[in-house]
Amino acid sequence: LQAFRDGNLVKQQGEELKVQRNLIKQQGEELKVQRNQIKQQGEQVKKDRAQVKQQGDQVKKHEEHINQLQEVRAYQDGKQIKQQADQTKQQVDQIKQEVDQFKQQGDQIKKQVDQIRIDKALMKDHIKHQGVQMREDRTLIKQQMKQKDDEIKAVMKLNKLFVPPIDVAMEDFGGHKKADNIWYSHPFYSHLGGYKMLLAVYPNGIGEGKGTHVSVFAHLMKGEFDDD
Repeated sequence: LQAFRDGNLVKQQGEELKVQRNLIKQQGEELKVQRNQIKQQGEQVKKDRAQVKQQGDQVKKHEEHINQLQEVRAYQDGKQIKQQADQTKQQVDQIKQEVDQFKQQGDQIKKQVDQIRIDKALMKDHIKHQGVQMREDRTLIKQQMKQKDDEIKAVMKLNKLFVPPIDVAMEDFGGHKKADNIWYSHPFYSHLGGYKMLLAVYPNGIGEGKGTHVSVFAHLMKGEFDDD
């Protein structure tokens, strides 16, 4: 009975391992969201670069316009041409300021992208570490399960394999019912050299009988006389 209680402990450890898997899955979803964010920021950087290029083309056009004004300055009113040139120069200076602002924004976005890449690398290392830990836990659980199975086999051999007729007694039925626990009997064999099985009792029932019946099941197990 102690060996089967230990088996339940191993089963709980398996559930904890399942929770860790779900956590890693959730972390993978968060990493996917971060990748999408990086992609969106990359698209924004492309748009900003295109806008900066457009602004640069405008600056070039304005400079060409200034050159044209300077070429015809000798044929037109010098004062009026100078005013137009000053206005154009102001516009060019303003566009240059906007270009500088776009460059600063581009640098900030680049820093954010670099930080996200660093976080991504740290997340990969963390997930890799979790994977190694899960493999180690899985190996330990397998070893524990094998050890418990060996203990059960030793007990069965010591007790002549528990072949019928045998008495199966469930202790503390009320306590199991209140805690809604599943009770398992000692393993036994259908006959000498036969099938290995145990009884599983659900004090509060299961399925359609939940809350109204007591459910009892006979579970087949891998036994001493089964083929490999």
